[in-house]
Amino acid sequence: MNNYLRGLGLLLLLTGLSACFNNEDDGPMPPQGTINFGGFILTDENGQRTSGIDPNDWRLDVVFNRDEILLYALNLKPLCASSEGTVIDPGFPNPFEDVLSLRIENPDGAAMDMVVTDRHYQPQLLFNPVLLGEDSVAQFQLDMRALPADIDTLRLYYVLAKGDCTLRGYGDLLRQ
Repeated sequence: MNNYLRGLGLLLLLTGLSACFNNEDDGPMPPQGTINFGGFILTDENGQRTSGIDPNDWRLDVVFNRDEILLYALNLKPLCASSEGTVIDPGFPNPFEDVLSLRIENPDGAAMDMVVTDRHYQPQLLFNPVLLGEDSVAQFQLDMRALPADIDTLRLYYVLAKGDCTLRGYGDLLRQ
């Protein structure tokens, strides 16, 4: 009788576990959260800050949550142990109109992948990966005119792929 109960318990455990690992493809998992925009770093057209600092924006060491990982189709390599002198400046100008500029110091040949989302993690604009080269400063402009006109608060996610690891972060944006 004792072996019978152990066997029944094991069978129930395995049945429960198999239900957790359903192999059917139900399509992409929808985002579950909402972005809480905690603050904005406002900048002028030259990249100079015109407001305080948001300690969560424009970093390179952000551990993405589930919804953020899904933006990159689960193809993220692990975070780099350090940013090794690479710095991303806040996007400018912020608020922006049609074009947003980015400046990255010491990109060291990284490839940068970017996604602009609304507050519900829905991609609004995808950018093809940009190879940043070996220069000491990489600066480029992002054409933001394709964004829906009714969205004024956005988040730009970025991932810099450097060999077998990534640097990741985001910056909150306001549209004029």
